[in-house]
Amino acid sequence: MDKFMGQFRIGVRIGVGFVLVVAALIAISLMAVYSQKEQQQRLAEYDRVAQNTLLIDQTNAQVAEMRRLLRQFIFYADQTAKPKMDEAFNKARSNLEAVAGLTDNADERARLEDLLGQIEKFRQGVAEIIKLRERQEVVVTENMGSAAKILMQDFAALVSTMSSVGQFQIAAIAGHPV
Repeated sequence: MDKFMGQFRIGVRIGVGFVLVVAALIAISLMAVYSQKEQQQRLAEYDRVAQNTLLIDQTNAQVAEMRRLLRQFIFYADQTAKPKMDEAFNKARSNLEAVAGLTDNADERARLEDLLGQIEKFRQGVAEIIKLRERQEVVVTENMGSAAKILMQDFAALVSTMSSVGQFQIAAIAGHPV
């Protein structure tokens, strides 16, 4: 190798060394740019997952708030709880729709649609309980006798039916055994 490099003048040797160093710097720079793009993709995926997790956590809090407000309405006849339940439902629905919009996976989307359907069933069950509660209040004030017992039986039947189709939470909130 010494004989080979010895054939060239010093200027050529320095020039070749400079070209090799520049080529090495270019190779290192290209690897760094590629690695940075890969890290940006990973960070974007992490950001998407973090946003979805936050929205799912907020949805869970909204559903818990709906249960609390339902309990407040049933046990204390608090009329202010009804609009708050609707607001909590709307927030939960918008959160799930936002997560579905950020999700590329078809299986995850299907699970989110199923969850949205379950929340909708919960809302419909809450609406039925509210109607029964209001009907119960009217009948009880008009006729404190046997009509109240019939409504309580209707209410118990509704809760029983809801628990048989998977609405265990509403039955538990209403204070009936599942």
